[in-house]
Amino acid sequence: MDDKKVIIFTTYYKNNNYGGVLQAYALQKYIKTLGYDVTTASYEDKYIVFSPEDDHGVRSFLGKVRRLGDKRSYKKLRRYLLMGLNKDLVDKIKSRDRSFEKFREVAITHTDHVLNDANVRRCVDLYDIFICGSDLVWNIAETEELQKGYWLTFVEDKTKIAYAPSIPMYFLRDIQKELIRSALSDFSSISVREDIGKDLLDTLNIGKKIYHVVDPVFLLTREEWKNTSIHSRFSQMDGPYILTYFLGREEKYRTLASWIARYLGIKIFNIAHANGFCIEDLMFGEPLIDIDPYDFIALFCNCELVITDSFHGAAFSLIFGKEFYTVERFKDPTTCDLNARLTSLLRMMKVEENMLDHDDLDSAFARFTRLHVRPVHYGGILSERIDRSKEYLNSALRSQEVEE
Repeated sequence: MDDKKVIIFTTYYKNNNYGGVLQAYALQKYIKTLGYDVTTASYEDKYIVFSPEDDHGVRSFLGKVRRLGDKRSYKKLRRYLLMGLNKDLVDKIKSRDRSFEKFREVAITHTDHVLNDANVRRCVDLYDIFICGSDLVWNIAETEELQKGYWLTFVEDKTKIAYAPSIPMYFLRDIQKELIRSALSDFSSISVREDIGKDLLDTLNIGKKIYHVVDPVFLLTREEWKNTSIHSRFSQMDGPYILTYFLGREEKYRTLASWIARYLGIKIFNIAHANGFCIEDLMFGEPLIDIDPYDFIALFCNCELVITDSFHGAAFSLIFGKEFYTVERFKDPTTCDLNARLTSLLRMMKVEENMLDHDDLDSAFARFTRLHVRPVHYGGILSERIDRSKEYLNSALRSQEVEE
């Protein structure tokens, strides 16, 4: 391998989401195994607003109660007070955030200086290969602006690769189409993470083949992930447990999981307040709050069953060969389908039935009892998809055409 230097632009900087950080870690780690010198850009996403003073929704929740003054909000406030949402819980959430900061600092090689759209050109002469993706870096449903780092529009005459960015949209406005055609016209290789993203880009006639590849977390093997989490406090567990990982706030998700836990006679470990403070998590399962990315991996590795509304929750269930069930996190889509990340993955693995209808709990539970007796086996389809995705990335890095 020559000394080509690679820089990756992805949702990494200040990202306290388990899936977001771990996909950045996996993409960098895999490319390093191929012999490249790899750095991830500390790139500011202008549409992500960080509010450390907000105590993760606690203050905003209280403010909402004061503004609305309705009985339902006051009932929630009463539960909130009875359960003692106190300094201990807030401290655990802050501890988790510090663990993300430590993980990003220790586990991911990154630029010392922070890049944004104003100064990003300063890195052009330092690297030979530029990669954008994965995650929702190409979601422009609410804007007509392309962020330079996520679309690499600041780079000329160098290798530009898209690896598994998400563009979860059904249609584009004319100005969006022109912006995307222009941005992708000089890419060496283009791939996306969801099938609807591939279908959308195919309609633009960019002049290049669009590949459908797996998320970066699948580029590392089950054993590599297990070794990553070997020092977690959850690496050895006593007794079986259901793992729940919900980013949405719907109480019915949690009701369904509780029914399943009672049916199986095992406890629930709940990765609680995963997307900021969530009052619905206060009285559900055994809440786990101050867990770091290593703990997250270990919990998936050692669980009996997973129930989640998260794409990466489903992804790590597949990696570790776990029985899993999903529920939709977002409302019905219009121009942008944020459920597409999950539904595309289920279609790819031919396990669409694993999506349970939480709006009809009786029907969802009946489906679970029917599916639960099936043997769990994902190996063949998943291995083939991973091999094809690795072939795409390896060829793209060598600036070669991907073989059909």
